[in-house]
Amino acid sequence: MFRLLTFRDNQGDNRPGILVDQSVYDIGEEFISVLEILNNWETTEKKLIEIGQQLVQHRNASGTPINEVTLAAPILYPGTLYCAGANYADHVLEMSGEPPPPENTKPYFFIKSTRGTIIGANEVIHLPE
Repeated sequence: MFRLLTFRDNQGDNRPGILVDQSVYDIGEEFISVLEILNNWETTEKKLIEIGQQLVQHRNASGTPINEVTLAAPILYPGTLYCAGANYADHVLEMSGEPPPPENTKPYFFIKSTRGTIIGANEVIHLPE
């Protein structure tokens, strides 16, 4: 029905948005950020469903086509990024130099700092020197 996203407005500020039928709608009047929405899901889910249903019913609402929007990272400042390395055969091979273990083994998990690791679509990745 809808997807949550973060986009940059004309002033370059990050705004929470909802994607319905390939159009983005600013929901910054109702919510501060996508992270706020997720952290308060028990109360925000109902409001999001209502907003999504209203947008579907009133397709002439003033949305912006997705291809005209600059997307930011969906969640701008997450606390920790949890990764399952065993889900990525190339990663396991890179780490051990051996093929990944059989599918029935427990996955390998690791965490990454989110500082400087989360960027939006089509943003430049700056590698450390």
